[in-house]
Order: sequence, then structure tokens, then C-alpha cells
Amino acid sequence: MTRLLHSLALPDGSLDKPRGNQRRRLAAQGLLQSDTGDVEGISLEPGEQQLRGAVAGALAGVKAQEIEQLFASGIEVVPYAAVDGTDPQRDGYYTLRDVELRRGTPVDDRAQTFDGAAKKVGTPDSHYRAVRTNATGATNPFASGGPSEIGLSARADRVQWFDDVAGTVEDATVQRTVVGEHDDLHVFDIDEPSFDDPVLVYRIGLNVEWRSDCRVYDTRGEGRYYEEQQTDGATVGSSTVGSATVGGGLRIPQRQRVSVTDHQYRGAMHLETDRLRLEIPQPDASLAVYRWDADDRLYSPVQLGPSSWRLDEVDILHIGLARIKAQLGFVDGTGSSHRLNATLQRGLDDVLWTVPANESSPPSGLTDRLGPIAREDASVVVGDGDVIKREDVDR
Repeated sequence: MTRLLHSLALPDGSLDKPRGNQRRRLAAQGLLQSDTGDVEGISLEPGEQQLRGAVAGALAGVKAQEIEQLFASGIEVVPYAAVDGTDPQRDGYYTLRDVELRRGTPVDDRAQTFDGAAKKVGTPDSHYRAVRTNATGATNPFASGGPSEIGLSARADRVQWFDDVAGTVEDATVQRTVVGEHDDLHVFDIDEPSFDDPVLVYRIGLNVEWRSDCRVYDTRGEGRYYEEQQTDGATVGSSTVGSATVGGGLRIPQRQRVSVTDHQYRGAMHLETDRLRLEIPQPDASLAVYRWDADDRLYSPVQLGPSSWRLDEVDILHIGLARIKAQLGFVDGTGSSHRLNATLQRGLDDVLWTVPANESSPPSGLTDRLGPIAREDASVVVGDGDVIKREDVDR
């Protein structure tokens, strides 16, 4: 049975309880070393378990890096569950740390093992999933009093606003429903509740929440899919949801899901909210924008405003489940340059542009360029995925 660690598919039996000599594991010094590398013992913390397994196939190296980056990301809590949601004993919310990857042989990365530490935080029976909005004021050159919104999978239920200081709970009203690439989404207005800094709490299946979360991809200069022919006795695997059997082989996504801000891109950078995609080729930056067309089931290009301003560079500042933040530098061809922060939020199809602390207001030509994809919010939702004990909310 395949299991999901957020969006990454892992072999069943990956999670082991620490016992006896399993409480200490051998880890190669550094990453991606052969079995002949120097080793040292690393202790598991109290309550932690080993999360270990293997990936195989032509894209094993890419998939192993996805696992490594998820462990190293700033995402604090991720779901771990059977694909069919039928293993309540192990299914739950986990924190991750310290993963080690090792090649099957020093010269071949088509089979790799991983070994990390995971700690169970709770389950949907003990905890609500949550987004802490923590809205902050920011200079948005496009602000005109538009609502500050947050998107959430339509699969979620028991959606409520929670004041984690006073303990107040209020109903959360769906403002509208939109269709994304992988899921339908409900959109909520964070100014609806009567208290400040509301927390949106809800229940959602552990094995489906990945569908609508924000994503960053490295295309690696390849097409979207790789087709690998299966032969008798061969092991073909993918650690990313989305692979499918085609004829006598397996069609595997080739893009690498990125979870850390210092990733070195080999191909174009894709920033996605499930309804909006920013495509930024590397290293020669340019900006192409696409919105999800629910009728035609594809991303349609968005025409940016007429202007001489063009993207010159991009720095990814944050990759989370509910939002992506980047700082983009633009030039106009005459020697002038300007930087803006861009926040992409789950389920929304525009960008929230804000002025960095050390920057001036953008020139009119730049706002003309970005206007077709600009949100009008006066505040920025800076929270990301979390969990909250149900007993703290249901009181």
C-alpha cells in the first residue's frame, strides 16, 4: 500500500517505532553518499519514530531530493496517511527532521534510500487543521479596499474562525467557490469575524489536503512527464503523486517539487496556487502568467500590461502550504530598476504586490505592467498551515 507524506508517495511500512537498536540509526556524513561512507550514530528524540524507505527508477534522484527538501523545509506539520485513508493507527499529523539519503551504489542514483525522524503530533480526531492569518499592514500600490481573502479546499468541513487568545469561535462564511487545477476551493474573508488575527480551523482528509496547497516546481528543463517502460522484475517508482500507468509503462511527473528557498534551479521556476501559475525561466528571468481555465481544463496565458518594464531576477523568500512569497526585481531597459514583494495565496488567482521596506513606490509603468494580476488587499495574510487541539476550540 502506498502512503502519502503530504504530496509525496512513500512505500508502506516506512514508519517504524523506535525500539532497541533502532533507537540509534546509522547516517552517512553528508547526503547522497555510498554505503562505504563514514557513519555516525544519531539519537532519536523522545516520542520520535524512524521514517525510512526507498525510491527507484530513472527519476529516483529527483524524488529523493523532494523528500530531503520536505524534511528541511519550514513547513512545521505535514499529514502522513494511507492513500485510501484506511490506516488510522499510523495516519496523522507529523513533524519532520534530519533525513539522510543514500545511493544504492556510488555511481548509480536509480535506487536511493531515505531515513529520517518523525514525531506524531495528533490526528483529525484530536486536532483541527488551521491557518493562522496574522494579517499585517503593507504598502500595496494597487490597494483599493478589496477584501483580504484566504482559500481553502472545498473538501474541508467544520470550518470556523477561532480567537486563540480569548477562545471565541465564530462561523466562517464561504464568500465564493472557485475551481482549481486539482480541487474546488472555498474563499473566506479574514475580516469577517469580530476579533483580530483570526485562526481558520477546519477538518480535512489527511490524504487529500495536498491537492489545493501552494506549489513551487523546478521543471529541470524537461517535459512535464517521463514515460518509463516496465519489464519483468523491474521496479519502477515515483515519490510524487500524479504518476499513471500508460500502456506497458509508467508516466511519471518530471518536475521537481521544491520546498526550500535556496534550491538551485536547473529549469524554469513555476509558482502555483492551484489557480494561478507564474513561469520564470532560469537563469535568464522573464515572467509568463497563466490562470486555470476550469472549462477547458488547462492554464491559459494572461496578457500583462503594455510597458517596457521586464522581470530581471527573483528571490524566493517563503514556501508554505497556504502561501508563497518572493521578491522580484524589474528593469525598464534604461538603467532604472525596482523591486516588489509578491505573495501568492492558496486558491487565489492574483498576486498581492507590496513595496519592500527599503524600496520606494513603484513607477507607473511597472504598475501598468502588473495591474492585470494584482490584488487590491490592504493587508497581507502571513500565516501558514498548523494544527490546534480540538479541545482548545470545542469548549
